[in-house]
Amino acid sequence: MTFEERVEKRLNWWQKILLKSYQRLGLKFGGMDIIRALPSSIGPKLIKAARKDLLATYGDEFLEYIFEINSAKPASGELAFSSLNAGFGYAKYPMGPRMLKNHKKIPKNIHFLYGGKSWLESSVGYQIIKELEENDPNFKCTVTVVDKASHHLQCTHPDQVNSVVNEILKSAEER
Repeated sequence: MTFEERVEKRLNWWQKILLKSYQRLGLKFGGMDIIRALPSSIGPKLIKAARKDLLATYGDEFLEYIFEINSAKPASGELAFSSLNAGFGYAKYPMGPRMLKNHKKIPKNIHFLYGGKSWLESSVGYQIIKELEENDPNFKCTVTVVDKASHHLQCTHPDQVNSVVNEILKSAEER
């Protein structure tokens, strides 16, 4: 399933309409421009209504924080992020090809950690590992997928993430 198909599958009907409208506008403005245009008394309520999934997972404070950092003028963080973005959800300069191109300069032990419910495809990590190990058999790379975790797996499954990181560090010490 492609990235767009995964995103579309998770959206309800009105989010699909907003996404299509945004795409038809040619991505001429950042996604938070609408929020910045609203009075501060309405913005947080709108975010909470639009992102009930995040509200349920992280709570009020998280979404209030999201509003505060994204309602700033100028939109420096959002502009920086959009300059790295090649379109909806795609990196302008993806990490995989850069890792393969510079494989002689990067560490030989790399670990990819994904949430099983993330929009990032763990298959990319496996593909990068395969190609790195074909280029240099000294590479010892691994992929871990935390099954029920979201894209923000360090927030939704901190104990599992800490356990994985501790195992990685322990194995590095043993080498």
